[in-house]
Amino acid sequence: MTEANLDMDFNLEEEAVDDPLIPQGTYTGNVTNVSYDAEKYAIVWQYALDGNGGTMNDGETPIDGAVVFGRNYLPKPGDEDVQTPSGKSSKRIAKINMLKDFAEKMGIDMNTPAEIMEGINDAKWIGMEVVLTIEVREWEGKFSNDIKKVAAASA
Repeated sequence: MTEANLDMDFNLEEEAVDDPLIPQGTYTGNVTNVSYDAEKYAIVWQYALDGNGGTMNDGETPIDGAVVFGRNYLPKPGDEDVQTPSGKSSKRIAKINMLKDFAEKMGIDMNTPAEIMEGINDAKWIGMEVVLTIEVREWEGKFSNDIKKVAAASA
């Protein structure tokens, strides 16, 4: 066993702070990246807030320049056999319906997997101006920001 030699200096009690939060509300921003997470069958959207002014809840950190992430979950094998919690549809249909709604609000073509991959690979959606509704949520005692809604600014 190797003896630990931590040649550094820090104090968790004195230095640990929560990340500042973007206040709940509606903001403008731009799509800065779109990727595919094959493990989670998800399209990952990265948005940078821009043109809003103001600061986060710490009163110091600017809102503009903050980066937030959103996801579209795609149907995966077996989803057709699993019902949503409401029992009104399968998970496959629910994911397809949510993706259709998102594509319409964004004014983009996501009709087939081939069109989605073309959009990602050709960076077609990078630079789009968007309007985001951001909320604050709590999970296991920690607070974070979530995107509640997103739409193209021109839609």
